[in-house]
Amino acid sequence: MRSWKSRVALQTALLALAAVAHAGQAGRSPVKVFLLAGQSNMEGQAVVDLDHPRDYNGGKGTLVDVMRDPAKAPLFAHLKDKDGKWAVRGDVWVWYKTASGLKKGNLSIGYAVYPGKHHFGPELQCGHVLGNALDSQVLLVKTA
Repeated sequence: MRSWKSRVALQTALLALAAVAHAGQAGRSPVKVFLLAGQSNMEGQAVVDLDHPRDYNGGKGTLVDVMRDPAKAPLFAHLKDKDGKWAVRGDVWVWYKTASGLKKGNLSIGYAVYPGKHHFGPELQCGHVLGNALDSQVLLVKTA
């Protein structure tokens, strides 16, 4: 097991790499950096739209399914743009190094350990809340 000093050094290095990775992008200044660290849930286990009977629970409980519920839809309306596509926030960046590669860019669906745009993690709602609350550019660095 690593000592707390080596863990802090690793996290600091990740933050520095993420800042450098986004340095070329235009954004608001200053950049507020948040480290999102966790285990399996941070990997992005929430399901967006997989609804085939072989997938999970046949589509029940997916984000798309929840958004069909008239009582819950208003709570998630900010996740879609005016054209009904998944919203993309340029004021919130995400940086996530998975075993299969680096995922980085503007906040939206798909920052998960899985390929494609069918999963997400806590960064999705956290990013929207922080983006709404802060006037600065936000950078979310995920580690799981």
